[in-house]
Amino acid sequence: MERRGFTYHPQPPATGNRVADINPYGLLTVAQAVDDGYGITSTALAVKPPADANAGESANDSWKDALLGTPAHRVDLRMPMERQFYYHSDSCVSDAKSRLFGPEHYKLYNTFQVLGDAVVDKARADPRYLAAQDSWRTCMKDAGTEAGTLGEPRTSVDQRLGRAGQDPAEIHAVAGVE
Repeated sequence: MERRGFTYHPQPPATGNRVADINPYGLLTVAQAVDDGYGITSTALAVKPPADANAGESANDSWKDALLGTPAHRVDLRMPMERQFYYHSDSCVSDAKSRLFGPEHYKLYNTFQVLGDAVVDKARADPRYLAAQDSWRTCMKDAGTEAGTLGEPRTSVDQRLGRAGQDPAEIHAVAGVE
């Protein structure tokens, strides 16, 4: 950004994030489940997003174009499984990633994302996985919670927390469910 005549202030990460590392199947370890569930509710209560260090600059279209690039410099990448990805080669973000991770970063990173998704999709279609999910569904129902797939409890917590707004009693109820 500096080489292009702009100021950019690195953004510190938010504090208070307790969201559990999520595997692609939405499963928690026993320790995670006992400690804090998915960590969604506690994070919503504890997270303190930093003030936007670049708020003054982000209204400037030239500044945004330098940071994120322009459509005229769009690079389309073909991925396995007939997927596509694009980035803007004139962006300071892509320049930084190429310098940090190498010139093939976008292609390699997104190729591995697509292939990883394909592995998960294949596992989710396997009869053994489906049988295990059926067994889990029955266990959840016996425990008083209806859920059709392994990802539904997390989605349900997210949705309930969104509906709870800032109501402490509602948030506490969501935390109990989580």
